[in-house]
Amino acid sequence: MKSSSGASSWNGQSASIRCGCNLECAIYTSRRGENAGRRFYRCPRYSTPLTCQFFRWVDDADHTTVDIKYQLTAIEERQTSRTEEQNKDLKLIRCHIKFLCIVMVIVVILLLFKK
Repeated sequence: MKSSSGASSWNGQSASIRCGCNLECAIYTSRRGENAGRRFYRCPRYSTPLTCQFFRWVDDADHTTVDIKYQLTAIEERQTSRTEEQNKDLKLIRCHIKFLCIVMVIVVILLLFKK
């Protein structure tokens, strides 16, 4: 099973978990996506053709400063994306309001000149 969480960095901690190649796995930290800051084990041969593709999440409550940094970055990215979407929605609403105001002015002018 491969990680879909993007680039990872080794945080220097050793692990007693062994992959299918019978090699000791290091603990890495996911940097992007929904799993930013989440730690995992993977085969040391991950980027080679010899990999067994071993992958396992480390689900513990012990978060390092690096983990928290990437979690905060992921939250900021999601909030920025939401803000951009909301700004687009507001611009569209403003455009509709301007259009309706112009239509109302035209209707009022037509009614005034009709008399």
